[in-house]
Amino acid sequence: MLLKVRGLVVRTAKYSDYDRLVTVLTEDQGKLFFKACGINSLKNRNAAACSLFTFSEFVIKKNGENAYLSSSSPVYYPLKRGCDLTRLALAGYMAQLGEDVATDPENCSQVLKLITTALFVISKNDRDPDLIKAVFELRLLTALGFAPLLEGCSSCRKELADMNGFFFDPVEGDLFCGDCAPQGRRRISRDCVLLMKRCVQTDEKSAYAVNVEEGLLREFSSVCESFLTAQLERKYDTLDFYKEAKALK
Repeated sequence: MLLKVRGLVVRTAKYSDYDRLVTVLTEDQGKLFFKACGINSLKNRNAAACSLFTFSEFVIKKNGENAYLSSSSPVYYPLKRGCDLTRLALAGYMAQLGEDVATDPENCSQVLKLITTALFVISKNDRDPDLIKAVFELRLLTALGFAPLLEGCSSCRKELADMNGFFFDPVEGDLFCGDCAPQGRRRISRDCVLLMKRCVQTDEKSAYAVNVEEGLLREFSSVCESFLTAQLERKYDTLDFYKEAKALK
């Protein structure tokens, strides 16, 4: 059986001296995993299309539960060649997140769109990597059905304008006022709440088109990261690597 798909390469792993295992997030077939024979040869015609962060067209031969690459061709490269280590590390973190959460064809399509847009933004080099990371994390959670509740206090129903303090629960995604916040909830600023609301409610490209001062960016990045960690209930080694790469600059 031959299957023709288009998608983004989010992971490659060495299988042998000549072969690699490739993971692709596709437009309509969900997450696919196949063996690319001979791909490690410099002369292999499929090498470019199977490169990490390349959006390509693939023809895959399926034999039971096994899948093998028959042919492929690159369509475009959302991540510009020549990105620095920090931005490459951020792309790797996004790819690992996408591979982890893309569990069915419907949400895979959404995740694919989020990642490709974020990779284009990374390539432009005009947005702080921490801003890109935070926006991506929050929009990914929203696409997965974990949107935070930011219209007002989740307990007394006060609107934002009437709240005396803001406390966020990363486990439930709820916002509380100073009178209702359970013990241990994280205090966040009004500006951070408004930035999170904007990120969730605006369109995909506009979500990244914002200038944020350094202090607010640190807070926004930290809150979004803790929210994602709480919702997905795991840590990512690629996130640790991103932080290490950023610290080297």
